[in-house]
Amino acid sequence: MKFFIASCYENDQQQQQQKWLNHANFSKWYEQIEIIITEAFLLLSKMIQGINITILSDWDARSAQICGLIQVLSKPENRTISGFGKLIEREFLHFGNYSTPVLKKEKQEDKGIAIIQFLDCVFQITKMYPLSFQFNEDMLTYIAIHVYSRKYGNFLYATRSTSVTMI
Repeated sequence: MKFFIASCYENDQQQQQQKWLNHANFSKWYEQIEIIITEAFLLLSKMIQGINITILSDWDARSAQICGLIQVLSKPENRTISGFGKLIEREFLHFGNYSTPVLKKEKQEDKGIAIIQFLDCVFQITKMYPLSFQFNEDMLTYIAIHVYSRKYGNFLYATRSTSVTMI
């Protein structure tokens, strides 16, 4: 993540853009996004065929990303503004927020990666099916910015129960 930040301070815009793309490629960000979207589409197609799906892992960031994406793809209400907000709350806040470095003892540059990757996946799908969504990249960008800003307090604590006891 520090490579991304460093590349933002370049003066020459073309050089800055090239550096950004190189760092994005080096981080394997696009590969991760592809894996998440592919897994979500694969599991959704199995579900449509009537095959029951169980994700056999602890409730971790990847599970939240894939389950959230499946819900966005399969339920139109999750493609509305209010439905998408409820989905983020349900998948990323109630069961655990993967963006709180202080509580999880993560490195500062790792904060928010899970939800930012999820938002990027949703962005990619909105580009494929723009008429299926009540929101666009502006809302996704707004959410991504405020994961880091802590302006609204939603991402301040690791879980909803911690947030309720701290308030």
